[in-house]
Amino acid sequence: MWRRLKVGRSARSQDNDPLDPFPSITLPIEETTRQSTRSSALPKDIPRHHSLPEPTLKAATSGDVPSHRSSVFANPNNGLSSQHQRQRSQDRRNDPLGLSILCTPPDRTVDILFIHGLGGTSLRTWCWDRDLDFFWPQLWLARDLPTARVLTYGYNTNFSSKKEQASSTIGDFATDLLFRMKYGENTPERMGQVPIVVVAHSMGGLVFKKAFSQGYLNPEYKEIVAMIKAVLFMATPHRGTDLADTLNKLLSSSLFGHSPKEYITQLSRRSPTIDELNETFRHHASKLSIFSFYETLTTPVGPSSVLILDKATSITGYPNETPTPLIANHHTVCKFASPEDPNYVAVIGAIRSVAGSPSLPLTSYSDIDSDGPIPEEDVQTLSDLLGITGPPEEDLVSSRLVRKHGTCHRFLQHEEVDEWIRSNSRKLLWTHGPPGNGKSTTSSFVIEHLLSDGHNCSYFFFKYRQRNKCTTGDMLRSLAYQTALQLPAFRHGLIELAKSGVRLAKVNSSIVWEKVFSRIFVPINTKRQFHWVIDGIDESESSKQVVEFLSRIADFESTVMVLALSRPLANIAQAFQLARKKVPVLEMPLPDNSEDIRLTVAEEVDYLLSEDDFKQEAVNEIAARSHGNFLWASLVTKQVVKCHRKDQVKQVLDSTPDGMDQLYDRMLDAIVALELDDDKALAKILLTWAMHAQRPVTVEQLAEIYPKELNYIMDITHTISHVCGQFVVVDSLRRITLVHHSAREYLKRSKKRWPFNLNVELANEEIFGKCLITLCDKGLRRKINMLSLPRFLPYAATSWAAHLGACSSDSDRVLDALIRFFSGPFPLAWIQYLAKTTHLGDLFGVSRQLTSYLRKRRKGNDERSPLLHRLTDLALIETWALDLMKLPPKFGRHLTEAPELIYKCIPALSPTASIIHQRFRSNPAATLSVSGVSNQEWDDCLARVSSGSGRALRLASSPSHLAVASDVPKGSLTIWDTDLFQEQQTFVLDEHIWELAFNVSGSLLACYSFSKTTIWKTVDWSLELSVENPRQERAIEISFDGNHTLLMVSEQRRVYKITIGKAANVWDQLDPVLLEEPGVPPGDNKVVWHPSGAEVVGIYGQIFKWSPLEDTYEEVTVDPSESRDATPHGILCSPSGRVFITMDVAGCIKIWDYASMSLLYKLKSEDRINQIDFSHDSLRFYDLRGSYCNIWEPNCLLRIADLSSAEGMVSDTDSVADSFWSDTADTLMTTISYPTSEAYSESKPAVTIISPGNTSSELLAYATADGSIYVYDMISDKRHQIAKAMFKMAVVGLVWSPDDEQLAYFLSNGGVAIMSVTISKSAQVSVSSGVLYTEKKAPTDRGRTLQIEFASDGKQLLVVGSRKAQVLSVQENEVRVVLESEIQEPTSRRWKQHPTQPGNLLHFTDDQVQVFSWSDLQDYSLSFPLSLHHALPLSTAPATIDAILDSHNSDLMLLRTKQMHMNRPRYGFLVLTTPNLNSAPIRALTVDAAFIPNLSLPLGILSGGELVFLDKHLWVCTTNKSSLLATVETTEKQELDVTRHFFLPRNWVTDGGLNLCRLLGDGTLLCPTKGEVAVLKGIAN
Repeated sequence: MWRRLKVGRSARSQDNDPLDPFPSITLPIEETTRQSTRSSALPKDIPRHHSLPEPTLKAATSGDVPSHRSSVFANPNNGLSSQHQRQRSQDRRNDPLGLSILCTPPDRTVDILFIHGLGGTSLRTWCWDRDLDFFWPQLWLARDLPTARVLTYGYNTNFSSKKEQASSTIGDFATDLLFRMKYGENTPERMGQVPIVVVAHSMGGLVFKKAFSQGYLNPEYKEIVAMIKAVLFMATPHRGTDLADTLNKLLSSSLFGHSPKEYITQLSRRSPTIDELNETFRHHASKLSIFSFYETLTTPVGPSSVLILDKATSITGYPNETPTPLIANHHTVCKFASPEDPNYVAVIGAIRSVAGSPSLPLTSYSDIDSDGPIPEEDVQTLSDLLGITGPPEEDLVSSRLVRKHGTCHRFLQHEEVDEWIRSNSRKLLWTHGPPGNGKSTTSSFVIEHLLSDGHNCSYFFFKYRQRNKCTTGDMLRSLAYQTALQLPAFRHGLIELAKSGVRLAKVNSSIVWEKVFSRIFVPINTKRQFHWVIDGIDESESSKQVVEFLSRIADFESTVMVLALSRPLANIAQAFQLARKKVPVLEMPLPDNSEDIRLTVAEEVDYLLSEDDFKQEAVNEIAARSHGNFLWASLVTKQVVKCHRKDQVKQVLDSTPDGMDQLYDRMLDAIVALELDDDKALAKILLTWAMHAQRPVTVEQLAEIYPKELNYIMDITHTISHVCGQFVVVDSLRRITLVHHSAREYLKRSKKRWPFNLNVELANEEIFGKCLITLCDKGLRRKINMLSLPRFLPYAATSWAAHLGACSSDSDRVLDALIRFFSGPFPLAWIQYLAKTTHLGDLFGVSRQLTSYLRKRRKGNDERSPLLHRLTDLALIETWALDLMKLPPKFGRHLTEAPELIYKCIPALSPTASIIHQRFRSNPAATLSVSGVSNQEWDDCLARVSSGSGRALRLASSPSHLAVASDVPKGSLTIWDTDLFQEQQTFVLDEHIWELAFNVSGSLLACYSFSKTTIWKTVDWSLELSVENPRQERAIEISFDGNHTLLMVSEQRRVYKITIGKAANVWDQLDPVLLEEPGVPPGDNKVVWHPSGAEVVGIYGQIFKWSPLEDTYEEVTVDPSESRDATPHGILCSPSGRVFITMDVAGCIKIWDYASMSLLYKLKSEDRINQIDFSHDSLRFYDLRGSYCNIWEPNCLLRIADLSSAEGMVSDTDSVADSFWSDTADTLMTTISYPTSEAYSESKPAVTIISPGNTSSELLAYATADGSIYVYDMISDKRHQIAKAMFKMAVVGLVWSPDDEQLAYFLSNGGVAIMSVTISKSAQVSVSSGVLYTEKKAPTDRGRTLQIEFASDGKQLLVVGSRKAQVLSVQENEVRVVLESEIQEPTSRRWKQHPTQPGNLLHFTDDQVQVFSWSDLQDYSLSFPLSLHHALPLSTAPATIDAILDSHNSDLMLLRTKQMHMNRPRYGFLVLTTPNLNSAPIRALTVDAAFIPNLSLPLGILSGGELVFLDKHLWVCTTNKSSLLATVETTEKQELDVTRHFFLPRNWVTDGGLNLCRLLGDGTLLCPTKGEVAVLKGIAN
């Protein structure tokens, strides 16, 4: 062997790298070989010598490149002769790295960038025979496109480098490319000034795809990447290549010290890099014009020649792609012998087509009514609104790849099709055909024909049981997305809907139609026509519903034509018969396709090594016997082309039966005839996954979980076809699927003939087990963090629960797997992955499946021995089912933002009885501990808001806002956002408010008060309209009819209307007959319409449901065991129509299933309810109790939303079933049958003040609104009530003495009290107290008490009143006034004990800081000016000092300021430097607000000078002192170095409660929550 290596090396030493470690093999990767032939003469007009390309950065070259252009080639002695051209290593050193400019025209209109591939270089990759005389990008392209600037990019892919050299990745190359595109030019001309066209060879195409996708995600590069308008892929391995593994193996075994390269590994067909590139690039591919050139000649590889990349690997399959073959192999596909070379003519033509008109947008979607391309942010907004996870083009790829050129044209010639295309009216064309007749292929052809002819075409391919491709909602969302990209008016309407906070990804089809099409698309009248193509409606989960929605195109103002394709099923025919009542329906069978079959078969049979006559005979017979069935013809043809002799072909044709069932029988016989056990086992695995997987898995995914069975197969496609009798195929995306949907039906019918057991329950148990094995990986968290994900993880993480639902509940294997999973640390890594991939919503479905499994398992326990009941295991699963249901609504936003929080914070913030708290609160990764709260169980309260002490009167909600009116101050109206429930706006109308209402889009808020109606725009809260009310007409309800018409019903049973935008804005009275509803019971009743408009629900003594159309009546009788107060007095139907809610005077709220009128949920409370309302998505409800508005998210609403969501797990109209999938799904409404769940709303008095101890960080005191005072010991986790004020007066001020032996407080009436407190630290901590001093109320001469402050020795107490300040002596159990001082303008003054001088006090006013002595409050010793203008956020409104916050650093003080903005308080802060108060002046830090992103509320300063604050998302953050001071001292704009530690759950806090938070010296945060004080330790000080 060694002799042959030496001989081979000697024979080719002139053409190969001297360091080539394997010279006997010609490697097939890009530049590792060259064609030995070359043109002997150059065209006369091409010069022999050219200047070296100009490097754009001096560091861009990897060798000594001359600094002037002509130094290398202008001197003949330095030029590269033919002899030198063969020295490849020298060539490589001469070619520059980085960006190099080849030519720059004066009238530049476009930049063309060339990117080489593996083993290539920036110049010679593009030269025929690596001769720079054939460097076409500089010599010929510059001449053919004189206005194009041409550049080339070089990067080091010399894979023959030694082991000690670093190996980069494709991502590294992409990052370098982006950096050089933006910063790598030192000329006036820079990339991004004009459109860019990219030409990329082989791996260079992957580098471009990575850079393009990465650039759009990085704001730094997004602007320049957006200028890339087209790409030419030259033999790019979009799906990888098996030859990459071969090359790396050769490098590993090299005798010359070479090493495998990571970027070569990433080229492998099984590489996750390839999958990731395709996944990310598809989201942005529609922005480009794509040309894909693929090789057609084989490349020499050792003694043989192979086709390096076939067509399927070299093209993307996107509709905006133009695939073109070149007569070249993998190396010569990007280099040409002359300008007349046909390959060059093809490539230059493509470049000219996109570079010749660079000003035109080259995106696949364009505005109909505007000239510019659609902004990227608008596309993203549409995707977020509709839940679009990928471009719709991907549904077109597989059908496009299998369709042969010249087929399907007869379909367009059919009379009905021609009429449908050319029609000017709304029409529905139903085309039907038997299984396997090419309906999907025909659909893809029609779509491409319409798009190429300039029609506005949207499409949807239903896929049986595939997520996001099987429900009516999936179809409607996809059609809306595509149509919005074509119609600006529709797009703008959807964007406005998205801005209002609506999200439609998880709502059912009725809501999608109502909000998207009925309200926005229906009124749009455009002259343009729209075509919708819907394929496979027989594979949808509700074909009747699909047809019903499609028939609603009759309601559109615009012209929409629909083409629907399916099998000719009776239920679909009935649905179209009903549709004829609404819209013209054309019906036609799929035309004769025998000629298409003939063309398809002929192209495949052409590979037979026989004469043409014999091939034609075979084609004729297959076409004649197929009877129009493409599937039959395809299966038979695959067998024929495998034959090597004529008699074998004849045998195949003679033995193959006609008809699909007969052919399926033959295919099943092949499986039955398998002899080897390994083949049978493999067939069982493949059929199991092809038939029962929730979505198709790839070969690589399956090989990962079945390495023994699949990893050593030489030809996986051939093997799968052999062992599965052609029932299972590998598609163009390497997914394992059944050959056709009809095959699944056949196999189910024929299960008795199977040679192995493919029982549905056992098959799902097998898949379920493999999923949990993948999830029960102790190293999964590390793999997720390192982005080294198992290929099977995406399927396992999102599908295991679906398979659980189809498993037998009696199987101990299933229960054992669940217990192993839930007993270990594995759920946290799984949840982290779901959060990272935005699939947290799947937890609802998982919880439902676990609950269903438990129900079935417990039912089966009735027939088992009690010893086999496994009650402990079932209890464990039950607690996890509850936790999984609660995690998304409680922590979803923060988990999605930072998935690692599932380890760090979530366990500590979860209730103490939850399994996630019990198991993981002390895990090593936990960074937060919580004590002081008694929340043992999950509650349903998401948040609680209050606008003050007044009673909350009315509420209204929109997708993005919550508005509450209260009576103190009179006519007060407060608005919060519905995301974080932060206060947004406050109005004070000075008169009683009767009703509130938002319009449909949430863009307007109407308020009907005593004398006037006021309407505001929610975008900026500017006044839209103010109009006088009808005289003495009190509104009992107001509501918008759409967006611009407001209706009002008065107590006098009159109806009024006002239209916004009319010249005269007045209330117009409507016809009184509108309120004369026939049959509605008179008297005290409440009636509301169901959203469908077909029925009403109401209260007339009892709860009833009545259909005026069908005259049906149903009643619910109140349980006689309940009190009279349980009779409901309020009722409301949810927007989804699935449930309705009632409230009674006893404070009880009940949620009822609408279909069955059965009770689902009961919420008890002792507080009277003023009003209830549903959120727009029916996931929440709001109630008003006292001064609060509570936001609730009960489990029953989450379950119902999960059931009705169009996430691919259930159908749009699915009932509560044990399966993720519905088998019927054609009923309008089904009953929800869950046991009634009960909750209790415990309302503790709110915390009004917190005072941490001084001598111990483990002690604190706090008071509540009912006058109670508690001492809480953090170590023992015990609280002790030590006092309670008379008449439940609130405690306003509370402060410990320095030794923690006295506690002083004052009440809302101003009375001051001092108590002695003794804490025993014995085995049982006890607290005793006694009264030292008390005032029944504040002395009149002192005025209203504002502040109390102990001296540093604890012997004096400062009491600040509105008129006078007093110093009380507190010593020897005697308290007396020893000093008094008159006070001027006291409301903005704050006093603070001097931090370093015990005998002094600091006195803060709005404009100065004064130093007083405790012995003299009349005259100050020092004074420093203070300006609150530097307080953040900056504002022109006057600011006052609201509080002096905790600062544990003697050099810094922190003031909280308050400004009134739009009638609501707005808090800011001011940092003061106090290095030495005796000599150095106090200085305010002028920190720019932009330096602290999202700052919401300051909390304090730690001993190291770290500023602690809350951001707008309630994260507790710190920024260090040096960063803060650096920000002050620099003039450049920069952000502070901010660290986020943990977050506060929204339902824990209110805006008022946040102002009471206290910060301890060790970083502990004290936060009031629900009448208690939470102690949060999560800041490392």
